[in-house]
Amino acid sequence: MKTILTGCIGIMLLASCNTEGKQTNDVQANIKNYNNPQVILEKLAEGKVTPIDTSTVDPEGNFSFDGSIDEKSFYRLNFNNQGFVFFVSSPDESVEINLDANNYRDYTITGSADAVILHEFNNGLVKFYSFQDSLNKAFSQYQNHPNKDSIVQEFRTVYLNSEVEKAAFVRGFLDNHSDSYAAMAIVEQLDKDEAIDYYVKVKDGLSAKYPQNSTYIAFANRVNELSKLKVGSQISEINLPSPNGSNIALSSLRGKYVLVDFWASWCKPCRMENPNIVAEYNKYKSQGFTVYGVSLDREKQAWTDAIASDKLDWSHVSDLSFWNSEVVPQFGIEGIPFSILIDKEGKIVAKNLRGPALGRKLAEIFN
Repeated sequence: MKTILTGCIGIMLLASCNTEGKQTNDVQANIKNYNNPQVILEKLAEGKVTPIDTSTVDPEGNFSFDGSIDEKSFYRLNFNNQGFVFFVSSPDESVEINLDANNYRDYTITGSADAVILHEFNNGLVKFYSFQDSLNKAFSQYQNHPNKDSIVQEFRTVYLNSEVEKAAFVRGFLDNHSDSYAAMAIVEQLDKDEAIDYYVKVKDGLSAKYPQNSTYIAFANRVNELSKLKVGSQISEINLPSPNGSNIALSSLRGKYVLVDFWASWCKPCRMENPNIVAEYNKYKSQGFTVYGVSLDREKQAWTDAIASDKLDWSHVSDLSFWNSEVVPQFGIEGIPFSILIDKEGKIVAKNLRGPALGRKLAEIFN
């Protein structure tokens, strides 16, 4: 959902049947300048995009979906993969959308308070993405410049400043709308490691309203897992087999600062990061620092060959279960490399320290 809910949540018109039997539409819409006969309604839930209905566009650009919305959730209109409109709706709402195929971001939506909030947020966010796009275009002309490195740093500073401003905008918006269903999508614009408090705020703000809603339940469960990885919290135990077959418990390393490194032999970014971890390990191992490698490999030989090749001289464990490893749901791992730095008591100090960031943090601790 990082590419904003502009690409993830849309606009439409919802309706239901009233008690007198009069049928209304879940979604009514009109699109100008659209040269395709059909529009697909898709549901976004549990990390999946599921087509649920198709509507034919009449010569005037009108189309609708009747009785297609089965529960309150996130939906999108798919215009032949040329553009998307994302929105929130429920069976008791009737959403109306008007747009132009020449600019899918410029639309109007009514009939759902949450859809309107999401649309308002997207409009506010667009300016940050437009600015960052302009930075990319401006930088492209310096690709072969002799002072490219210094120019890159200047552009990076400007970009990072815009990211700080964007995060401040998202936080401010959530401060006013944390009890909106749309907030579950909006909060995804914040780094979960840096803004877990906002994820919790949204979870708590919606708990009384949507305790049985499937999207909320999945979101709440994920936030609960993320909360376990909050800086200052106690890391949960890992006790898996080492290459020689005997288990090594993470807790057996208490008394040392430990980088819990989730990686795999097949993961190129992991292998590229290994030399950096080796360098920091050699620098601080005499001062009470070590590494606990947890592999998502599935073939033992590939795993042990990578350990030897990369000279990873520390504790290693794996259940050789690939993405079905028990540590994946345990730590909410969405990608590797992923790491957690813990202190001598097993409390989380930092997460995802890669490259120079790991060295800076260890220097702060040991120097």
